[in-house]
Amino acid sequence: MDIFEKIQTARGRAEASSLLNTFSLELFDEAARLAVNINSSLPLYGALCSVKDLFQLATHPTKAGTRANLPDIGAEGPALKALRAAGALFIGKVNTHELALGLTGENQWTGDVLNPVDPARQSGGSSSGSAVSVATGACDFSIGTDTAGSIRVPASYCGVIAFKPTYGAVSLAGVVPLVPSCDHIGVIARDVSLIKRVAAVLGIAPSSDNSGKRPVYGIPRDYLKDQLTAGVEREFFRFCEKYLPDSRDVSLSDPLPCIDAYTKLRRESFMFHRQEIEAHPERFSPVVLDLLKAGNVSESEYIEARAWQKAHTREIEDIFSRCDALVLPTTPSVAPPIAERHIELPTGKAALRNSVMRLTLPFSMSGVPAVSLPLLRVDGLPVGVQIVTRRHCDWDLLKYAEEILTCNY
Repeated sequence: MDIFEKIQTARGRAEASSLLNTFSLELFDEAARLAVNINSSLPLYGALCSVKDLFQLATHPTKAGTRANLPDIGAEGPALKALRAAGALFIGKVNTHELALGLTGENQWTGDVLNPVDPARQSGGSSSGSAVSVATGACDFSIGTDTAGSIRVPASYCGVIAFKPTYGAVSLAGVVPLVPSCDHIGVIARDVSLIKRVAAVLGIAPSSDNSGKRPVYGIPRDYLKDQLTAGVEREFFRFCEKYLPDSRDVSLSDPLPCIDAYTKLRRESFMFHRQEIEAHPERFSPVVLDLLKAGNVSESEYIEARAWQKAHTREIEDIFSRCDALVLPTTPSVAPPIAERHIELPTGKAALRNSVMRLTLPFSMSGVPAVSLPLLRVDGLPVGVQIVTRRHCDWDLLKYAEEILTCNY
């Protein structure tokens, strides 16, 4: 299949799945025009990419899933420029949870992005359109953002792979920020080999573990106790017994201080949107407006949260003196039904948002690289397995991901 046939095939898949509400802007015609002049020797030649609608993409509008006016974010940033120069073709911008401030993929203004496995369920957020565009085959990979789980959660719900690199490894210029001290640019795709090619283009430097030794995996069993739905718990530990029999137990701290500190760090969100919040609060959906206002904390509270974040980062890094990588589910449940805000845990109903962030937020707050792999099925629905390792060991992480996907030890 040549590149033009590939674009038309992708367009057909986007049209066939249009009811999922994936795209905010389709650019298949533009991609076909640009394909004429792309050098076939480039590392991403022919790779079709969707872009989360937080990124400034050339001259196309950035709406971030909101009706609010956005502060200026400047021109297209170096991440998209690097992908463009490497031969990637942008086939559209994809819908997101409003301002990336949510984990469900539901949006009062643009409509909900629906799950391709079961459209009655949430796609996950905030990089909802990114995950769905990859899962439906409308593109090869998608560029999104992850602040508290926003790449990994939709990947888990939609059955695709997500990679969040080390904090700061990829420039956030030209992107609408959420919490800059936690924001990451990341990649969603269907195979690790493509993610590695994209990571190389984005300038993520290879790390140095060439020992060939089998990695030591750590599982935070106590941390997971009573925090997973029965089906996810069953399938995750069945997976670990079969494929990671030599794993060791590791400890993680109480997640509540992490969630509390993250709320205070959202002062960065409030300050970025403050002028619009004060002048036109009606332009934000009520739920997102409340979350933004929760970040209206004092400067001293914010400074304390930053200090906590630094201590938390040291604690997470210390874990990797006892293992090479952590392994845990990406989400505590399969994708919940649309509008559901609770999940059923062994101890009873629990708030969906906190239950999800318990598994993802610690690794955004600490800036360590993480990947979500579609390895579990519960009642026919996908759930990701998350692998996490130390900062700046992104290539080791992707090697572990390939090994686990192929069970090639």
